[in-house]
Amino acid sequence: MFLYIVRHGTDWIMGRKLTSYNGEDKIYTPDELANAIVQELKPKGIVLEPCMGEGAFTRAVSKYGLVFEWCEINKGIDFFDKETTNADWMITNPPFSKVFKFIKKGIELDTANITLDDTDLFEYRLNSRSAKIF
Repeated sequence: MFLYIVRHGTDWIMGRKLTSYNGEDKIYTPDELANAIVQELKPKGIVLEPCMGEGAFTRAVSKYGLVFEWCEINKGIDFFDKETTNADWMITNPPFSKVFKFIKKGIELDTANITLDDTDLFEYRLNSRSAKIF
């Protein structure tokens, strides 16, 4: 299992940080950043977007002709209720307050590659299939 943390954030794409000005935990990924992340990672197989939001990653994945699964709690499909997936990749920008829950659930679903768009939060490593967070 591989865990990718995209740390460059939006500074190099948008020239500004993604910031929630209303105190909420929702910060949607711009299409330009989602496209750059997918282009850089070059995922293969099925991609899972567990918190689709406005759909930037699903649009980016579609551009490369990849199949995707999605969840969005605001559309009645809760990722944490998901019991199985065929996804080879999970690419997402989760609510920061729940980032470890999203990682844990991705591990439970046995997703081989987990990618988080994490602009400034922290660094951590995942030790291959042992699923230990350091």
